[in-house]
Amino acid sequence: MTVDGTQLRPAVSHEQRFHTVFDHSYQFIMLMEPDGVLIEANQTALEFAGVSREEAAGQKLWDMSWWLMPTETQEPLRAAVERAAAGELVRYETEIQGADGRIIAIDFTIKSIPDAAGNVDMLIAEGRDITERRNTLEHLRRAEHRLEEAQRMAHMGHWEYDVLREEAFWSDTLYAVYGLEPDGAADPNEVFIARTHPDDLERIRTDLLRAVETLQPYEHHYRLLHPDGTIRLVYGAGGPITSESGQIVRMSGIIQDITGRRELEESLARSVARLSTLNAMGQAVASSLELTWIYEQVLSAARSLLQAELLILFLHHQNELEIAAIDQTDGYDIGHLRIPDNVGVAGEVWTMGRAVWLSGEECRNRRSAQLARATGYEPESIIAVPIRWQDQVLGVLEAVHTRADAFALDDVQTLQAVATWTAIAIGKVNQHSALERRLRENEAVAAASRTLSETLEPENILELIVRTAHQLVPRTEWTVIHLIRGRPERLYPAAWAGISRDVDAYILESGEGIAGQVFLSGLVTNVADVQTDSHASRFAHSVGVRSLLVAPIQSRNRPLGTISVQCGEPGAFTRDDERLLTILAVQAGLAMENAQLFDSQRRARGVAELQRERLRELTRQIVTAQEEERLRISRELHDEAGQSLTSLKISLDLIRASLPAEQSDLRQRLADVAGLADSTMETLRTLAHDLRPPGLDAFGLNVALEGLCHDFSTRTNLPVDYRGVELPDLPTTVSLSMYRFVQEALTNVVKHAEAQHASVVLKHADGHLSLSVVDDGHGFVFEPDAPSVRRQGGIGLISMFERAELLGGTLTVETEPERGTRLTARIPVDL
Repeated sequence: MTVDGTQLRPAVSHEQRFHTVFDHSYQFIMLMEPDGVLIEANQTALEFAGVSREEAAGQKLWDMSWWLMPTETQEPLRAAVERAAAGELVRYETEIQGADGRIIAIDFTIKSIPDAAGNVDMLIAEGRDITERRNTLEHLRRAEHRLEEAQRMAHMGHWEYDVLREEAFWSDTLYAVYGLEPDGAADPNEVFIARTHPDDLERIRTDLLRAVETLQPYEHHYRLLHPDGTIRLVYGAGGPITSESGQIVRMSGIIQDITGRRELEESLARSVARLSTLNAMGQAVASSLELTWIYEQVLSAARSLLQAELLILFLHHQNELEIAAIDQTDGYDIGHLRIPDNVGVAGEVWTMGRAVWLSGEECRNRRSAQLARATGYEPESIIAVPIRWQDQVLGVLEAVHTRADAFALDDVQTLQAVATWTAIAIGKVNQHSALERRLRENEAVAAASRTLSETLEPENILELIVRTAHQLVPRTEWTVIHLIRGRPERLYPAAWAGISRDVDAYILESGEGIAGQVFLSGLVTNVADVQTDSHASRFAHSVGVRSLLVAPIQSRNRPLGTISVQCGEPGAFTRDDERLLTILAVQAGLAMENAQLFDSQRRARGVAELQRERLRELTRQIVTAQEEERLRISRELHDEAGQSLTSLKISLDLIRASLPAEQSDLRQRLADVAGLADSTMETLRTLAHDLRPPGLDAFGLNVALEGLCHDFSTRTNLPVDYRGVELPDLPTTVSLSMYRFVQEALTNVVKHAEAQHASVVLKHADGHLSLSVVDDGHGFVFEPDAPSVRRQGGIGLISMFERAELLGGTLTVETEPERGTRLTARIPVDL
């Protein structure tokens, strides 16, 4: 039956009540014809659509505004109406849009209403807003997904057990913890029992029963057995869930695979232990310079850290790897064995300079057969690493075990770290030893230099050098210095130290033996094994010398000899020893050259002193002869010429007195001649006085000088002050020389100084006689440091210097232009 939507339906009973219920329902309710034409809609639907009842009536349901968004919902709605008109109950979820643009999800139902004949009379559509429920379900699904992902990432799963139904539930991630697929797994209870490690099963049951009895949660760790046989460590936690009455209704819990975390914790613990051990090694290395103790500490800690049975430290020496230290669990007889540096695993590491890790068959094939035979130890696993210090491989550190799987990659890195600390210890000790040696060498060389500067005796020099070399060069058994001597030239032992040997048998021809070769070449030579050297002398072979270090002793590139140090072991001497012996050889050359120069100078000084003494004696004889001649002339002038002139004057006076008065002219002439005789007599007395002052012999130097100054001042009108001291009798040579010194000095003052005043001072102090002549004249330029002081003055100044030197004294000149002059003679006298 078709009904016009604008017409009202026939009245039904309780119509008012129906409309009240119809309009106030929170659901969308719509009545429509079987073809989908809307008859009526309740108020909830109309308000959502934003239309009135009149606007809605008569429209197809899918043409309503709420079906326009989205459009893909219209066709499913049309099909649903057709199915409902055919008598089918249609229910599905869809989305509609309200007048305000809001889109909601609804649970949509369409069912038919038959008439009395059973035909479909109308359709009733109901729509319930499920937007919130859908959002909640979507949020729940997302939460479940995140939980599942979180459990999967954490290797965790959860379970529940319904006590009443005796049913168990496992999450998919829990099956993954057990290494199973959810679809193909058996009953969870059976899986739990079958996959729990047998040794842990009873403990797990006890924990679960205790939780049930006490209603308290539990937690434990146990092991699982995966289908592939691997064992996994898991953590389980959970507890009972009770009803309001306190009855247990469910058990729930989680199980987490913590194998990776435990392995990480164990790895971290091993790393911490490794770092702690390595740090302790560093402290041991830093705290001591005793290598034996350091080796013991480092190797013991390293073996414990690596769980090795044996740790061996090889150090390289003379093309061999020598066992320097070991640490072991069993008492294998290893000692200080040596192996060639190209044999075995240690030789391979030394040669290639890189770490090696071997196990099993490869280890057996490449290990040192010599070392295995010597020790009786046959390892199945070896780690060997180089001990490297400043790009130099010092040795090899080797960890060994009889179990093939004893070591891992981390152990290689650990052993390399131990080798680094070992290298640091060796390098530090070597540097300290080298520094101490340098200090000892410097002190010894400085002491030798000081001693050499204090002596110039060749024997003392050679003894000092040979003792110093013997004490400073390590491992030296005998030290000898050869010097070239004789015709023909040979190298003779000049000094030696050390063990007793027949040095007379060690005389070498030039070029003979290694020392002779060094003498000719001038080059330092270090022979590791003399017994294999073709240049070695018969003496070296006969006394069993193995190591020989020889340095040339030279003086200005002129060879003087050699210095040699010897040892009975091969390869005993190093480059540091070469450097030290070269320094001592240079010192010996310089000292020998200085000694030779000193000896030459000493001989030259002796000759010069002898010549000076001869010249001084000749000068003394000349001066004595001069003074004696002056004395003789002075006496002759005084005694003979003076008496003759006196007689002449008396005769003239007598003749003049006998002449008559009228002969006045003749009398005057005779008076003049008498006056001339007087002046001549005065001149003769002055000349005689100057030649030999009579007061010098009669009254001494002090009175004679006082008279000289007084007479000189009278004759020249130059004021001369004199201050002197009385002296005992002086040698005639001293008195005359001092007297002549003052004479010459005062004469120079009058001639050259143009002085206004002069003074003479005679003093005696400290065993010396000091005589000074000072004037205030012009002065002159005098350079005391000039090559020849005497050339700066005239003959008078030269005479003064010679007189002072003749008496073993000195003459000092103090003068400046326009500042006057002071001459001081100091003569040693024994009064």
